[in-house]
Amino acid sequence: LRLAASRQPDLLFAPGTFETEVFSFLGTIRAGSGQWRVAFVKTVWATPGGTCHGSTRLLVFDPGNSYLGQYSDFDATPILLVDDAIVFDVGDGHKSKARFTPEGPPAQLYIEGEGPYEFWR
Repeated sequence: LRLAASRQPDLLFAPGTFETEVFSFLGTIRAGSGQWRVAFVKTVWATPGGTCHGSTRLLVFDPGNSYLGQYSDFDATPILLVDDAIVFDVGDGHKSKARFTPEGPPAQLYIEGEGPYEFWR
């Protein structure tokens, strides 16, 4: 899946561009007869002044590994997929779920009331 992501222009950064870029395949989410493969990407870098910055993204692919789109810049950490939902750790032992429908990824994602995080390509 990382190879499929790397073939998309501007989806992942070139190796060595940032201090850290972690690509984690979360699994396949299923809703009705639909299924999608989901990966989490966390990128961290420092500015010349030493200030640390980061970004988070959920990448969504079809079963053939074709990139469909992403959600970005949320604070929660996706930890697993359960049936039609992505489960996020929102801190202090709390969890939040974001559900897909049989039609596909939702146009907007809310995590513990935060958002909307738009699905975009």
